[in-house]
Amino acid sequence: MSSTEARALDKELSDCKASGGDCKSVVEKYIEISNKNSKELVDACSDGGVRCVTWEELIQGATNVANDAHPSQIRLDEKLKDPDAAALVNYLNGADLKFLQDNDGGRQKQQPG
Repeated sequence: MSSTEARALDKELSDCKASGGDCKSVVEKYIEISNKNSKELVDACSDGGVRCVTWEELIQGATNVANDAHPSQIRLDEKLKDPDAAALVNYLNGADLKFLQDNDGGRQKQQPG
């Protein structure tokens, strides 16, 4: 999920909770968006390769909006406000990052010489 999508989720979920509505449909909407993004990722990176490094950097950057800033990190934008939105972004993007790590994340492994 991109940082733009994560921010939209954060706003929609916060607004839904404030109105007292059933927010399941909001969560399902963003799970569907994430699943579509994940399919594109799998199609592009199943075989690894350098293009997947870009995916990994983008996903990690988008995930950072859901977390507290590391003391040495310079934040370009603020953290998501809704803890449930942050947890969902961490979970969904975490699955994509794991996929990339399991598929070499675009890095070439060194063969023993």
